[in-house]
Amino acid sequence: MTRTAPTARPRGFGALSGPWHAHVGWRFNSVGQAERRRYAADLLKDRGMRRIDAAEKPLILVSLAIPFLLVRAFGELPPSGL
Repeated sequence: MTRTAPTARPRGFGALSGPWHAHVGWRFNSVGQAERRRYAADLLKDRGMRRIDAAEKPLILVSLAIPFLLVRAFGELPPSGL
């Protein structure tokens, strides 16, 4: 059996390559992306949208860091009531 056969095992993450790409991998793939200046010119001109775009990664980091720091500070979070 060759590596190009449909029954061959996928490369990379193995069985996780499909779900990885579906959930996260597409963010790192620039092939097929539209031109920003052509299709989102109004958003590029909007100062508020540029600020939100620039703050995306820091906001993600903060939103992940706050629960981590709360658990480290207080040991355990109270039950959510669900």
